[in-house]
Amino acid sequence: SAARFCNGSDFSGATFVGTVDFSRATFGEIAGFGDATFAGDANFTRAVFDQDARFSGVTFMGTADFSNARFAGDAVFRWVSFNANADFREASFGGHADFRDTAFAADAGFSGASFEGNAGFFRSSFGGNASFFRMDFAGTAEFREAIFEGYAGFSTAAFSANANFSGVVFEQLAWFADAVFEAGAEFA
Repeated sequence: SAARFCNGSDFSGATFVGTVDFSRATFGEIAGFGDATFAGDANFTRAVFDQDARFSGVTFMGTADFSNARFAGDAVFRWVSFNANADFREASFGGHADFRDTAFAADAGFSGASFEGNAGFFRSSFGGNASFFRMDFAGTAEFREAIFEGYAGFSTAAFSANANFSGVVFEQLAWFADAVFEAGAEFA
């Protein structure tokens, strides 16, 4: 049976030494993980965040798996260090998603995810391959000044609002085949 945190949860500053399994957990109030350290793998597969999820300043040393997670409020991943693969495939973000100034040292997977609010990846760095295939960006998509060291895949992504890629560095292949930009895209 999955864990339920009904009245909020504050793991701020905590250190998780081994593998942590929050798969299918429900966080009914604000979930705070700010400045926590996950030394092993962190599993948030199919976790549900009914309100804001705050992960600012977190260090993930092992794999971070948020595949199929549901973020109803804002998801704040600002200043996070993902030192192994980060998986957000098929995740849904109902509020704003803030990944500004975040470092993805290995592969970052967002394929099939949906962003209802604004998605911010301003000044983020992607050390491995970054996949944003079949994405739905309903709000503004902000990738300004991001660095993609590996392959960057945006094939079949749908951008309903403005997409800003100004100042982005693509060091390898950037693939936008069949992507749709309904409100314009800025690459200058």
